[in-house]
Amino acid sequence: MFKSLKNIGWISLVVTIADFCSLPNVANGAIESFSSTFAPAITTYNSQPIAIQQFDPAFGTLQSVTVKADWSGEFKQFYQNTSTSSPNNVEISQSLHMILSDGVNNLLVFDDSITPPLYSLAVYDGSSPFFTGSSGGKQNYFFARENQIAAPDSTEFIGSGIANLYLSASAYGSAQDSNGNFFGGWNTIAGAIITVSYDYIAVPESSTWLAAVFAVSVLFIGTNKLRLKKR
Repeated sequence: MFKSLKNIGWISLVVTIADFCSLPNVANGAIESFSSTFAPAITTYNSQPIAIQQFDPAFGTLQSVTVKADWSGEFKQFYQNTSTSSPNNVEISQSLHMILSDGVNNLLVFDDSITPPLYSLAVYDGSSPFFTGSSGGKQNYFFARENQIAAPDSTEFIGSGIANLYLSASAYGSAQDSNGNFFGGWNTIAGAIITVSYDYIAVPESSTWLAAVFAVSVLFIGTNKLRLKKR
């Protein structure tokens, strides 16, 4: 009887150790993400700082850093035929170039453009204000894309403070019409949500280690008591 109880004690000990080794908090991979938003604005900004929380090494060992950008914005166009005798065909083209940098390297680049649509406008109909009625108009073209990259250098992302990334944007546009009596223009607004994800191996929680040591100790004491009774 004592022999079987002894075996049960050792089996329980082995099972407890196996369970402890499989606990998710022990040397387990984890991912933590931080985001910062730059709201869409007229694309005349350069090296706009984007603050991101650094990875605190007290939480574990950093394995890799992923930087993702969710780009969004719109191309805006407005146009008016000012001829009172001839209809007009108007085309407006726009392009956008955005860069996310760490101050040294360009991490992510985003380019977009709009194929010039043809606006067929009637003779000026006297509409006021401009850009209304059959001889004028306004049009917005929205866009939303995303891309990501593994940061080539994770050093700047390690610490207990803030890592700064930098967002820049530039836009271009041109227009042409068929009768030379055209008034209008365009502008571009763009922004991004920047997300930095830290893939790391977490430091085991002290409570987990203490619980495991306690469980092993109790089983060890119980086994010794069985040995003493057997004697």
